[in-house]
Amino acid sequence: MEMLQKNNLLDKLEEGNLSLLGDAYNLYLLAQDDVEKNGITITEDGKSRINPAVSIMTKEQNIILAMLKDYGISARSRKKLLRNDSDENPDSPLSQFLDMVNNE
Repeated sequence: MEMLQKNNLLDKLEEGNLSLLGDAYNLYLLAQDDVEKNGITITEDGKSRINPAVSIMTKEQNIILAMLKDYGISARSRKKLLRNDSDENPDSPLSQFLDMVNNE
């Protein structure tokens, strides 16, 4: 969050999106609890099928990962944000380090 605020990338409108991220994470945790309690498969009327919570986990995980990427919270996105910040001073230690990492 601090990096987003420093780069003026977070405003009041974005707070709503971060709330949605929290909701997605909460649903993921609820689905995860269900899978832990009932298993990956469930049996109804003598028939085994995949627990619907598995699909919910997958869906919410994709939403979470996409939002984290959008906000620069994933490792790759964070590197892009840092790269943009270091472009102002290409001789900075951070810029030199990122150049070294990117060239390997």
